[in-house]
Amino acid sequence: MTILINTMTLTVGENKSEPRIWVELTKEKMQSLGVQVGDRFNRVLTDGKIHFGFINGGKYKLCKKGDGAVADTNGKFLTKNGFKKGDVVTVQFFRLFESNRVNYFTISKVA
Repeated sequence: MTILINTMTLTVGENKSEPRIWVELTKEKMQSLGVQVGDRFNRVLTDGKIHFGFINGGKYKLCKKGDGAVADTNGKFLTKNGFKKGDVVTVQFFRLFESNRVNYFTISKVA
């Protein structure tokens, strides 16, 4: 069983003429989600949603930004999956019932 623990709404930005989704987490948000700078994750697109699953040895990682962290995705991955600058997206953070930290988050377009 999974539990939705937090939701954010963002607008797709741009970097070097390519779409970019920048998920910025404050120190307080990181503490409430149970994540740290350097935590690793993989990403996959399923049913129009980008899934970011935290896993040891994942391909991507939360990068330090000030006192917090950032996870971003950009470029051709977004373009080929239908995301473009100006799209409004929802970021949802989930944890497993027996877990004390976020296990994954999703990004999907707002209809």
